[in-house]
Amino acid sequence: MAHLEGTDAAAIGVDLGGTKVAAVLLSADGACVADAEIPTAAARGVDAVASDIFGLVADLGRLAAARGLEVQGVGLVSAGIVDPERGVLVAVTDTLAGLAGWHAGEQLASGTGLAVKVLNDVQGMALAEQRLGAGVGAACALYVAAGTGIGGALTRDGALVLGAHGFAGDLGHIVVDLEPGAPRCACGRVGHLEAYASGPAIAAAYAAATGGRPGQDLRIVAERAAAGETPARGVLASAARVFGRGVGGLVNVVDPDKVVFGGGMAALDPALFWDGVFAALNAEVRGPVRPELSLAALGTRAAAVGAALVGLEAGGHPVAGATRQREGYDPGARPAEPAPPEHRERATR
Repeated sequence: MAHLEGTDAAAIGVDLGGTKVAAVLLSADGACVADAEIPTAAARGVDAVASDIFGLVADLGRLAAARGLEVQGVGLVSAGIVDPERGVLVAVTDTLAGLAGWHAGEQLASGTGLAVKVLNDVQGMALAEQRLGAGVGAACALYVAAGTGIGGALTRDGALVLGAHGFAGDLGHIVVDLEPGAPRCACGRVGHLEAYASGPAIAAAYAAATGGRPGQDLRIVAERAAAGETPARGVLASAARVFGRGVGGLVNVVDPDKVVFGGGMAALDPALFWDGVFAALNAEVRGPVRPELSLAALGTRAAAVGAALVGLEAGGHPVAGATRQREGYDPGARPAEPAPPEHRERATR
């Protein structure tokens, strides 16, 4: 990652999820100085969520000052459809119901006194992986996040490709099946990739195959597949084929030199899932050169780190696209300091 002038600059990145709000304090050289998280108060409404984020920013801001760092900006990422120009959460997941239409950028800027930029969470993950993780050095990279849903993002020459309205990369809603009886996606339409290859979709397919009760999660399927159970292995293999073919079709459209897979499902055993995804993807690609395929390097903090990177940019400290991984950078390392006490107390209430 390129170093910035004035290395005392820092930013705070906030990842707004359905169950928790995670935040990181990132210095201008890409070091994660501290992190913290609290439960998401979406059920209490926009003002409660905003108030909690103000608290996180204040706590991490005090910690930054104690280390001689000046917070220049705040980045916020959220699941769903985000308008980055206006800083608005246009459409959100069910777990964040009530936050749709929130002018988050405006309210957070007013409440913190800092420059704020807002992105989709997968776009944040993509930016972090491109600058500091598995996408370093890629001229054009496709990022795919698979978990409760499936999302995507694209970078070119180190920058996000957002599309005309900031919504580019919503690949979970590519249509892969319009046959009668195709499963219904969480968005309400049928035959989407997310309805076949997301965590809930795989768990539902396993329940249907075994006559089990709906609602079992992907962890149970993965555990039973690892133990050698045939139905569990079968549904994972089937989902991997659909997933790989769907992403392979997108590879034919955008021609990336790297494809990076992240999200909660990145933890699945490659032999049970990811090897099948990669094989199906490569079989679908028409060009003579296949992209490099890998799993994400930054883990669960990637989206918050990406938010902090755009927070630096919002504060007037643009970060150049990385051409190599920063020497000595360990994406799995814990921050230098624990979360401030205020965080821990708030998280247990």
